[in-house]
Amino acid sequence: MISDSAAAELEAWATLGATVLACFALVLAALAWRREQQLSRRLVENEERNQEMRERAQAALVTTWLAEGEAQPVGPAERPWGHYVPLFQIFRNASETSVYQATGEYVLDGQVLGPMQPRAQVPPSVDGIGFRIANRDKARLARALGEDGSFDDVLVTITFRDAAGLWWRREIDGRLSRVDGPARTEPPWRPDLIEGDEE
Repeated sequence: MISDSAAAELEAWATLGATVLACFALVLAALAWRREQQLSRRLVENEERNQEMRERAQAALVTTWLAEGEAQPVGPAERPWGHYVPLFQIFRNASETSVYQATGEYVLDGQVLGPMQPRAQVPPSVDGIGFRIANRDKARLARALGEDGSFDDVLVTITFRDAAGLWWRREIDGRLSRVDGPARTEPPWRPDLIEGDEE
């Protein structure tokens, strides 16, 4: 038989062992819970990243710039007395669906010159679609550039709605960001550029 003191000591050691095992199990459970939380957080972050990539997929394929066209004769076809070089706003929408309500501004050296002609729809086009810029707006841009300037120096920001109804803005440096909606107001043409307009 075991004496009462030995039984008590054995019971104390058993309680201590059970307590140590319970603490060890608790630590393991806490570590497992923490690892599960980290995995869960990573899954949520990955899903958010994937969702953002899906949302940006169409918008990332849309851009715009200015380009001069081929010289066109001015005057009678048989005896033209000059040539006119049209200016186009090129929209490249390399996605498979149209974008809508495209608006933007012409920018030179960080200064907004005036608004681009809004477009209700820009259909898909890998090579880009050119919309002719009105003569008045071309003249205003030319005044801003001066004699030595090139239309290649004029950059364009663009705000548009994608096929999913999300609004985007591409800055002159190419950055693309999601916005709440279209620009509230178009910027006016710089006053000094309007002064030379013919009535």
